[in-house]
Amino acid sequence: MTYQKVRNNNPVFDHFHFSKDGFSCKVFPHLGGSIQELTVAGISIIKSITLDESGLEKYKTTYPSAVLFPFPNRVAQGKYSFNGEQFQLSINEPGFNNAIHGLVSDKQFTVDQIDNQSISMRYTHDSSHGFPFPYQFVITYFFSEAGLKLNFEVTNVGAQSFPFGIGWHPYFELENYEHCSVDFSAEKKYVNDEKMVPRDAEAYTEEEIHLVEAKLDSAYKLRLGRIVLNGPRYQLQMDVPEDCYLQLYTPDNRTTLAIEPMTCIADAFNNRVGLKQLAPSERYLFETSISIKSFG
Repeated sequence: MTYQKVRNNNPVFDHFHFSKDGFSCKVFPHLGGSIQELTVAGISIIKSITLDESGLEKYKTTYPSAVLFPFPNRVAQGKYSFNGEQFQLSINEPGFNNAIHGLVSDKQFTVDQIDNQSISMRYTHDSSHGFPFPYQFVITYFFSEAGLKLNFEVTNVGAQSFPFGIGWHPYFELENYEHCSVDFSAEKKYVNDEKMVPRDAEAYTEEEIHLVEAKLDSAYKLRLGRIVLNGPRYQLQMDVPEDCYLQLYTPDNRTTLAIEPMTCIADAFNNRVGLKQLAPSERYLFETSISIKSFG
């Protein structure tokens, strides 16, 4: 594996390109440390945005491969309370009047360490509208020819505890949904209201979802920390912590599938499902990995 730094006329698109034989991965520190391309064994697993204004707009509105913190998914009306105090986040989903997908997806990360097998990037936050809690967030990617491992680490560098959740928002490439399925074990499925905020939970017993028949935008409480995406060209396995939640989303184009590991469900700042707290000086590490088996 080797890497090179690639510069662009617009510095927001500067990135690091890791490659070897049929493996290719591009990491964009100025786009929240996100991955905007992943190819394994010559097969496109995560497609890059176009490196122009239309690609930037797509990233800002659909969050492909964005890292989500301090909350994944939505906070209803951007409002929440913590330790008896009320907070109002900025509304960036005006159609449903929600705050969505956290505060770091568009931030500029600083590269702390890089070599041919890994990159580690850091962002330090002092305060922002609706989340006046200082923290340091570190993203580390480890690369292999069969996939990658992702570490997301947050440290409370302030004097107060704060609530949080972490998520990752990748869309995996599929030619179409025919002969594709996703296999996982969960104990609960969360049912959303008309503004895509969970209002109820129901028992879940299915093991496999055939995508050709599915229209999904729901969260699940996992029973086991393994999700498998099966398609004609490749099989993808995602391994996550066992106390993890999963969001599945089938976009209208039906040529990608969002498989989103999360430490909590949508609106956890209010419903508290999976919500975590971090005390001053404490750290929290969320690890996940994906491995690809190519069918040639």
